[in-house]
Amino acid sequence: MSNRGNVLIVVLLVFTITISLLFDFIRRVYLFINITENYKISETMSVVLKSGYTYATEQLKEYLKRLDYTDKGSQTIEDRADDVLISAIITDSNSKFNVNTLVYQNGSINNRNYQIFRRLLNILKLDEAYADKLVDYIDFDNVRRTSDGEINSKNYFLFSLSELGYIFNAEDLEKIKPYLTCIGDGMINVNTAEKELLMALHNDISEELANRIIDKRTEGPFKTKGEFINVAGMNVIGINISDIITVKSSSFIVNLTASKDDFREVVEAGFELSGGQVKTRYWKEY
Repeated sequence: MSNRGNVLIVVLLVFTITISLLFDFIRRVYLFINITENYKISETMSVVLKSGYTYATEQLKEYLKRLDYTDKGSQTIEDRADDVLISAIITDSNSKFNVNTLVYQNGSINNRNYQIFRRLLNILKLDEAYADKLVDYIDFDNVRRTSDGEINSKNYFLFSLSELGYIFNAEDLEKIKPYLTCIGDGMINVNTAEKELLMALHNDISEELANRIIDKRTEGPFKTKGEFINVAGMNVIGINISDIITVKSSSFIVNLTASKDDFREVVEAGFELSGGQVKTRYWKEY
């Protein structure tokens, strides 16, 4: 092969390598730009989510200031900021059973709430042994209430309902999760609680009586506990459970979603209203 041919081959090789390096450089620059843009969008959406949370909680706070009761189990707020659509679904936590109230702050068992939880499981046709497993998971000792009760136990209160995955199988958790929370004072709002939870509050609250309660509050929310106790059939029962019920909620969960083009970020936050202030109990980003 002539020297000219060798030179041509070398030139072609250098050209090929140069083109390859150029394309690799362009690809890296493109990826860097995309990552940078995605980061900017993510940061924008994060700021919008935090602003949306503040807006939603303040709106709720102002709304509840005007009322002596809470009669909405959930409500949705939507807004748009900087081309980002934000949706906030606020759910009343006092309409649910707080699983952390199964155990007192000193670590001892709250037998009353334990019985309520067992009744709820029974009403939902779930194994009542879940109550003992959950108590074992939360309580501060290592004494087993069931054979596998203390396995992987936390021996402390739940921060999130996702921890219930250690206790329930997936199918049963899906059934009971809508009735549960892990924040709040444990009071049950009789204006917003589902029928099954109303029935679980007392042995003598039948399905018929629970339906009567729901019919009554549909006509107009209970503004006082007295109005609830005056429902036919609730005179004695209502007095017995008056210390665990309320007509106005103070704890809530908000699910926030921020969307822009193909990007989507989700946050779940639990908060309480106390003394006119919003107290965030947890903030979980997905």
